[in-house]
Amino acid sequence: MRLFVVLCLLSALGCSKSLEVQSDFDPAQDFGGYKTYKWAIPTPPKAGYDNPFDRQQKVARQVVTAVNLVLDDKGFKLIEDGTPDFLVGWHGSTTSTINVERATVYYGYGWGWYGPSMMMGYGRDLTYAAEWKQGTLVVDIVDGERNELVWRGMGVALVDADRMQPVGQDYLNQAVFEILKKFPPKS
Repeated sequence: MRLFVVLCLLSALGCSKSLEVQSDFDPAQDFGGYKTYKWAIPTPPKAGYDNPFDRQQKVARQVVTAVNLVLDDKGFKLIEDGTPDFLVGWHGSTTSTINVERATVYYGYGWGWYGPSMMMGYGRDLTYAAEWKQGTLVVDIVDGERNELVWRGMGVALVDADRMQPVGQDYLNQAVFEILKKFPPKS
């Protein structure tokens, strides 16, 4: 099930024409001292690792790769040992929405504005239902010393139901770039 959620999420972020991004942070936090980071959850195995859930791990590697690229471009260093200045975590989800609308259509002729009228023709109720999926990717920054959430960025996009497949790394890189654009926040 998690694989399906992540695949939908990536499809949403890659296939959508618009990515809605939001972020929030702890205004009391000093982000100026942040230089190093680690992943809050161990990163997935390297490519080629043989296990039946490799597709799910491939998607997780894509997210980790995208975040690492963006943070590296911003001058942050991923460390393996020691205490980092901050930890990074991510999660994603999809939600389905159905919008139902009803319209009454009448075909025919009549006379009279307020009085009795002779109507010929027929009326018909039409009901339209539209379903869509919305994917969300959340990137969290946790202070390494206090172990408290200090920044959160979120990207939301509609999923193209006809293209429910993982997207390429370039699409995900761009989505993560947009999500992390305001990290670290300006003083």
